[in-house]
Amino acid sequence: MERDNVNRPAFGPVRISEAAVASVLVLAACWASGTTGLMTETLRIVGTWLLLGTAVLLTGIGRMTVMPRPFWQRLGPSSESNRGVQADRSRIRQNSECSRATEFWRIRLRKSFKALPFGAWGLLILLLVLPHTGWTDARHEILLVAAFAACLADSHRGAARSMLSSVASGILLWAILAIVSRSNTAIWRLTEHCGLWMGDVAGRFSGTQLSIGSSFGAVPLLMLLAILYALWLKTASGRRLGRAVLAIVLVVGAHLGYLHLLARSPDLIAALPEVAERPFEHPYTPPPWAWSAAVNTLLPWNLPLLAAIVHSSLLGLLFRWSRWPIHDTTDQHAPKIGDCCPRMNSWLRGTGGMVVLIVLAVTVTLVSDLAWGRSDLAGKVILANGQGRVDWRQPVHDRYGRQSAGMFGMLPEFVQSLGGELRIVQRWDENELSEADAVVLLHPTNELSAACREHILAYVQRGGRLLVVAEPHLRQGDAVSDHNEVLAGTSISVRRDVAVPMTSGWQHALQVTSHPATANIHRRLNHHFSGIGSSLELRWPARPVLIGRWGWSDPGSDSLFTGVQRWEIGERLGDLVLVAEQSWGRGRVLVIGDGHSLTNEGGFRGYWFAGSLLAYLVDGTSDRLAWGRQILLLVLALGLIVALLTRSQPGCQWMVATVLALGIAIWQPINAHATRIVPDGRLLVDDRDRIASRLAYVGGSHAEAYSDATWSIDGIEGLALTLMRNDLLALHLPRLTREHLSAAGVYISLAPSRTFSTAERRMLVDFVKRGGILICTVGAEESRGSRALLADFGIRVPPSPVPTVSTDFEPEPMGRTRALYLRVEQPDGAVHDLGVNFFAGWPVEWIGDQGEVMVYGHGERPLAVRRSFGQGKVVVIGDSGFALNKNLEHFGGEPVQGGYENAHFWRWLLTDLVDGQLWLPPLESENVMTPNFEQEVP
Repeated sequence: MERDNVNRPAFGPVRISEAAVASVLVLAACWASGTTGLMTETLRIVGTWLLLGTAVLLTGIGRMTVMPRPFWQRLGPSSESNRGVQADRSRIRQNSECSRATEFWRIRLRKSFKALPFGAWGLLILLLVLPHTGWTDARHEILLVAAFAACLADSHRGAARSMLSSVASGILLWAILAIVSRSNTAIWRLTEHCGLWMGDVAGRFSGTQLSIGSSFGAVPLLMLLAILYALWLKTASGRRLGRAVLAIVLVVGAHLGYLHLLARSPDLIAALPEVAERPFEHPYTPPPWAWSAAVNTLLPWNLPLLAAIVHSSLLGLLFRWSRWPIHDTTDQHAPKIGDCCPRMNSWLRGTGGMVVLIVLAVTVTLVSDLAWGRSDLAGKVILANGQGRVDWRQPVHDRYGRQSAGMFGMLPEFVQSLGGELRIVQRWDENELSEADAVVLLHPTNELSAACREHILAYVQRGGRLLVVAEPHLRQGDAVSDHNEVLAGTSISVRRDVAVPMTSGWQHALQVTSHPATANIHRRLNHHFSGIGSSLELRWPARPVLIGRWGWSDPGSDSLFTGVQRWEIGERLGDLVLVAEQSWGRGRVLVIGDGHSLTNEGGFRGYWFAGSLLAYLVDGTSDRLAWGRQILLLVLALGLIVALLTRSQPGCQWMVATVLALGIAIWQPINAHATRIVPDGRLLVDDRDRIASRLAYVGGSHAEAYSDATWSIDGIEGLALTLMRNDLLALHLPRLTREHLSAAGVYISLAPSRTFSTAERRMLVDFVKRGGILICTVGAEESRGSRALLADFGIRVPPSPVPTVSTDFEPEPMGRTRALYLRVEQPDGAVHDLGVNFFAGWPVEWIGDQGEVMVYGHGERPLAVRRSFGQGKVVVIGDSGFALNKNLEHFGGEPVQGGYENAHFWRWLLTDLVDGQLWLPPLESENVMTPNFEQEVP
């Protein structure tokens, strides 16, 4: 039986089976941090919370032996049990009525909290801290789960305490290994080779080929199992040899079964009944649910979840049928430093040991995560190749669609906005290279001569920096991709494949290593890759920077032309290196398999990563992967593990896990701030420009009404190209800050759903007063988010629907309509009326002084208005879909509503706002439209 300790408040007695199930739930929550296959962040976080909450309820929340009774019992008639309440009332009887109630509840809460055990306190602190730290890092999630497990262990006694404490200790040790492996190349390479070896064994066992890495090999899961197995051998009592051998046999057998199923998953997918694809219809209606289609989406991407379920079940059975020590603490079974050092052992178990734990935890996060210094492009010179498969043209007017975007034409302006200079070089020589801080080779081909390659490689060995932007191996005429010839002397090579992600642009599928170039990459929101790049093959001492976990390597480049992308037997599955780095001579070589973030189209959203990569390339003073730092991290982590094994009480585990989690959560924003990219459009302005900055931001910080999917009908790629055609550097702004706005000239807000705060509204008002241009497209149904901001400028879009208690009238929608915005009189007396299409028009109203009406709608009501404000201008268009692809520019460049009137309208508007000039569209008959109602032309 479990012994009780009346001197310690704790939960009521918990059966060993309940503790075993709770341990399994905690382990499942830990594995949900990214080792269970492809899963969206929201679903994974909700699942983690549900698992942890179930574990808390199962282990007896609310069954505390010293928990205060409900307030209606404490405030009842006087009795022996509530004498303390009456005493408290008598102490505050002399105070006023208000202060009496306040003092009464303050005393009762203080006494109630004194009855809470440390574990309950820890749970309360975690619940308060967790929402403010974020879930952007898998290590952070693992540490929070470890702290949760330590709280549960501290709140119990006996065998349940021993079991839960061992689980918390195992998860915490695994989290420390995850912290080290994120920065240490050797550990990553070891886990990668383990995955390759297991794939080879499974391939021989199943009679097929299986090429996998650590993610699909479930290597992290096995590492945690090994740690828990060792702790179980150390802690559990009784006869363990037979159970230990049986546990090893079951784990190995279960994992071989999982790998066999993974190797045969293409056959399973082929055996599923086919589901006929429905043609696209507008409005879109989802197809009926089919079980075969659901299973098809799970294979093989969620098979690691099956391995986690099987292994956690085996571990739960092992825990359930083991004899755990029955003590209030588990430190009796903790490893000791040694009998030869009794004083050291005693000191570590006292206050000094706690201090050592905290100092080591802080130092580990400091060494592993903090980026020292800041990368900067100011005054730097970068050379780029003019030969090869490169296109240095910018988007131009009268050419529409994705093919009109070009490739790298906006890159020189982007580098210039960061204070640097990008020079396009046709012939490489020593004079050019002597002035360069870095060299960028974009899609090099055999047009780059051997002599030029030798000059570049010699430059790198002398201390230069080289970035090679690769692509799938292509042959066009006499031009052949020449990546590996350039990298012949390094340990990095480009595979002849297409790295195909399971999600668009590797969303929710990236593994980020500790690197200055990755500090601003978010696992949920990344738009840095196109999904049609190449993967990289690394040899020692090259190290990865970004890894695509959930995707596969499609050999050759046929899928680029056929569009057929399907994982087949023998193709590499998961853990594809997308960006890699190697020190070479006195210099550095960076290779990226997909240069989408450097292109005109991809740089619109991916400029955060592109700028950080280029800044690190030319500077690199904050290289946190230096060998000395890696060795120091290993030593500190080993010291922390030894100290934890010496002080294995749940309170110490909770303290270390919380300090590590907070350290990671603190250093991440510091790193992001230190390596932030702030383009300055004022550096792009010449003496002829009227505007102070040629940088245009499209807002993305307030849940705007557009899609992030590339070239979807609700996307904004057409708007980005339209801004570039008007000589503006167009970028997407996911975080609205004063620092970014102060360097911009145009800010476009597209029907935000989240209301602007007072500080944000003040930033935008100051931005316009200084000469900025604010363009807002919003309809009545989405006007709530913009209402306060537009009111600051004296403009209003009436909301719809109108609340029943409101005195306002319901605005009349104008729907999909055409309206005139300009009347042009020719010298010969001919008159042309120019118009524009609205997708869903709504009226716009003035508050106070009126400005200028640009477009009238039905009943002479304004559809688009503008006004001067300070030195700047504000434009409001009453249509949430006005700037979206469905109303501006299609993927293939097809006419919108029979023409390109909206593209001409934007050119006319931006030329007037930015350059102060009047541009008139061509007056051919196909460009002149007739409105569908009688109206006055402004």
